[in-house]
Amino acid sequence: TQLSVKQGSSVELTFSVRTENVYYNGLDFRSKNFRTDTVPPGTSTTVTFTAESDFTITSFWPATSRSKAEVTILVG
Repeated sequence: TQLSVKQGSSVELTFSVRTENVYYNGLDFRSKNFRTDTVPPGTSTTVTFTAESDFTITSFWPATSRSKAEVTILVG
């Protein structure tokens, strides 16, 4: 998955973790720009950053650091 944003813009992303078919301990989200705390099932967290360059956000199972999904942020 990819999202495109304008360079220099302030971006706010909300990560919501569903309650079904998800790791019982939730997920955490990591990139070169931020790292969230663990987000339990049924809850969400919001991150804000300034778009400077392309990067990838990866979700992980927190207990094992196993990667689950990725989204690429394209800055242009």
